[in-house]
Amino acid sequence: MPRGIVNQELVGIQRSLARTKPEYVDMTRRNMYLVRAVDVSYESLYEGPALRRAIWRYEALWLPLLLAVLLPASTTPSDPALAAKVGHIRAKNAAGDGLTSSSLVPPLDIAWVWLLHRLHPGAYAADTAGLTSANEVLHTDADTAFRFSDGEDAQSKPLRRLWDVLYPFEPYLPAYILNTPYAVDEKKKKEAVDTYAHAVGESGRATERSIVSFDVEASAILQKRFVFQTVDPRAGLEWDAIEEDEFLLRAFDRYMMFTLLRKRQPDTYLVPMMDINLVWHAHMASTRDYHADCIALVGGVVGHDALDAEARRQDLIQQERAVLEADGDLYSDGEETALALKLNFRGLPIAETRSLWEEAYGLSPAYDIPGTRYRGEPVGPRGGFRTVWEAEFGSRSARNGHEMLAVMVLSASLVAAGVVAAAFGLIATVARHGAWFLAVPGGLGLAAGGVAMFVALPSARPLSSTSRFWVDRRYKHMHNPLPSYLVRTKAFHLD
Repeated sequence: MPRGIVNQELVGIQRSLARTKPEYVDMTRRNMYLVRAVDVSYESLYEGPALRRAIWRYEALWLPLLLAVLLPASTTPSDPALAAKVGHIRAKNAAGDGLTSSSLVPPLDIAWVWLLHRLHPGAYAADTAGLTSANEVLHTDADTAFRFSDGEDAQSKPLRRLWDVLYPFEPYLPAYILNTPYAVDEKKKKEAVDTYAHAVGESGRATERSIVSFDVEASAILQKRFVFQTVDPRAGLEWDAIEEDEFLLRAFDRYMMFTLLRKRQPDTYLVPMMDINLVWHAHMASTRDYHADCIALVGGVVGHDALDAEARRQDLIQQERAVLEADGDLYSDGEETALALKLNFRGLPIAETRSLWEEAYGLSPAYDIPGTRYRGEPVGPRGGFRTVWEAEFGSRSARNGHEMLAVMVLSASLVAAGVVAAAFGLIATVARHGAWFLAVPGGLGLAAGGVAMFVALPSARPLSSTSRFWVDRRYKHMHNPLPSYLVRTKAFHLD
């Protein structure tokens, strides 16, 4: 098809979107911040007891809260027990600050499960709409979809007040997300579940009813692999071109091109490259925008079944393994060959997608440009950003409230002592003309150290969307130039 017609179609679909291109870029970056904060949590939220408890907290505590706040008072859940729970929450909310959707800032673990749920658009719509007879989806938008908190910032304060009233037995953010092994809190978990079950008249049911209709634990494992695609542990925080505006603007354009390709090839299984997938994930997380945009662009909500994609990938790996075993090439002297080891470093084949892309858009821009290809499997239990983080800031990725208070007191003491020392040195020097002048720079240095300690404190805990760590990174990325290889492979941009 002529490039001019393609350009017109791409410009047309971009004008049909609910938001501007820079807004989608910002959404993509904030989505990366959320999943990377998950990667540095103390206990893994990819698998194990911490994830299972997060799923329970999401279903038993968070979804009723969403129903109570997001839906009108006339809308009640069809399940009597859930309706009673929502009514209780509404009464407590009305008696307090009267929170609205803009005040709902979830703790990190719940924000994570909520995101996993929304990354399956069809399941999320069906699961949440099925909770009430009105069949209303619990939509999010770009302003609320990517927020998360460690419970110690101003953004979460209104919700925390209501949370403490509703769930006095369950902390807003459990300690094992910050700095405590889950085993220490294991007994409290069971007590919390049983207490809440009795409190709302659901004894024996609270842990059995599952609202999410797919395997959340399997989905979390896949997201660990996805995080690994977006970081390079060998290069540390310097390898951040993927968060630059120019990279993400290009990724958005390629996502639009991919969407147009999907519209033309609705029956073909298309495999997105990493940068396209980044924008796609962020788009899906903002469910209201995604729903409206899909209707406008392709006439229906586009599904994204990562579990199905992984099943396809594993089937291909097993097929190739079977061929190697039949040929006797899989094992050599009792050890797997290099070729066998590569089996677990294969993504889905992109040949068909690349062929369709080149047919529609030509050879430039290329489909599988550098920096967007499959990078293999995570080498450890995390997605890779924790390795980057610990290389820069040490193994402790979080501090509890008492530690933070102690550091604040120490930093304030250093500032006070430094100011007093500098003032004394200056006065003594003027009065006696002696060597007391050396106390001036020494005192100022001491005060500067205290200020630096206080300023650096939030950076030691990137578990909130408003932490200084993420704010500083966003500012930094706006001003860093792209590496030369990205400039040379600059993709097609819309006029």
